[in-house]
Order: sequence, then C-alpha cells, then structure tokens
Amino acid sequence: MAELIPPAVEAFYAEEIGVGHALLLAKLQPAQQEAALNNCFREEWSSPAV
Repeated sequence: MAELIPPAVEAFYAEEIGVGHALLLAKLQPAQQEAALNNCFREEWSSPAV
C-alpha cells in the first residue's frame, strides 16, 4: 500500500507538490520520500526570477 510521510501530505495539501509528485513519492520508502521531497524545493532547480 502506498503511503506518504506527513511532510509530503502537508506539501500536497499546501499545493506545493501536485498529484503526480505525490503518487511518485508514495512509491518510495519513508527515508527516500524525505530526501526526494527535500529535492523538490532545491533552489538551483527553480526558474530564475525575471
């Protein structure tokens, strides 16, 4: 059964991640979910402000 860690659930409800990301994260083990979720918000992956 797929289950999200609480920080991922919070990010989903805060609309910081979408359904697709939530489903992918849910396939991972809890420790992997935490690392992957942290990588979702890495500054260097964000678009530069214009």
